[in-house]
Amino acid sequence: MSSDYISLNSIGIDIGTTTTQVIFSRLQVANTLPQYMAPRQEIVGREILYRGRIHFTPLLDPFTIDPQGIKALVNREFRQAGLNKTDIHTGAVIITGQSAKKK
Repeated sequence: MSSDYISLNSIGIDIGTTTTQVIFSRLQVANTLPQYMAPRQEIVGREILYRGRIHFTPLLDPFTIDPQGIKALVNREFRQAGLNKTDIHTGAVIITGQSAKKK
């Protein structure tokens, strides 16, 4: 792999109406334009490091997502993956379905 690539460890958290899942990936990022142009960084490769099991989305009540429950779930997945928070460079949380309407 060229030295023009950098590797970033990423976490993805999908909080859905019924289920939540955590995935850890290693992303390969590179400038895809010639050196004389302004850089454009793009993801050019991805390796799944760990795909967590599917959990029921923790709720406090029918209208409220349980933030402490989500935190505990994510912490368990970190342990299962053998990763630490300091290993992660980037990430995203996606809230889908009816969860997007909850507190």
